[in-house]
Amino acid sequence: MMLSTQAAEFERWLARRFEQAVARREITPTLLKDFWAEDEARPDIRPHPAVRLIQDLARIPRAQAETLLHDLESKNPRQARQVLQSIAEGWIRQRRAENSDRRLMIA
Repeated sequence: MMLSTQAAEFERWLARRFEQAVARREITPTLLKDFWAEDEARPDIRPHPAVRLIQDLARIPRAQAETLLHDLESKNPRQARQVLQSIAEGWIRQRRAENSDRRLMIA
């Protein structure tokens, strides 16, 4: 499945942001690898990368995340990009907090 131009642009932005997050130790390299592994395993059904972020943050089914993303992108593409970037930042913050909690439990 080909990603739309919007999705491809977001995916490039997300890849750069994830690399920064790893460099800043906000998320682990393993988490980053796991996030992209789904694409490698099933390239024929590759979703927009934001679908997985929305699904994970909102804890909703994939179909519902796809519908939310479609609605957002169809209403205002420019605003959608800002919202998707905010969702990605929220996902990183959530992972960083979970990682901190795990480190506290180990210590």
